[in-house]
Amino acid sequence: ATDCQRQASRSAVLGLARGDASLRDEVYVQMLKQLTGNPSSRSQARGWELFEQLCLMVLPSQSMIEYVRAQVQEIAGSQDAPAECARRCLTA
Repeated sequence: ATDCQRQASRSAVLGLARGDASLRDEVYVQMLKQLTGNPSSRSQARGWELFEQLCLMVLPSQSMIEYVRAQVQEIAGSQDAPAECARRCLTA
């Protein structure tokens, strides 16, 4: 994908989460699903960057926040670069 396509996709995901509260939790769940066990380190790194932006922009619902936190904490326990991004998400 080109940088323009990536930026458009990023904007669409963030806009969906920010603009539609009923879909916000689904965006979080799908992002976590894409990040878990992703074999591409490049894709995973970009995904964590997007996830961090999502965390800074809008939080999941109260009913989902502990689930999201637990998933991110599990990932943050490792020592790689995505784990560092996950740790930053926990403090957002």
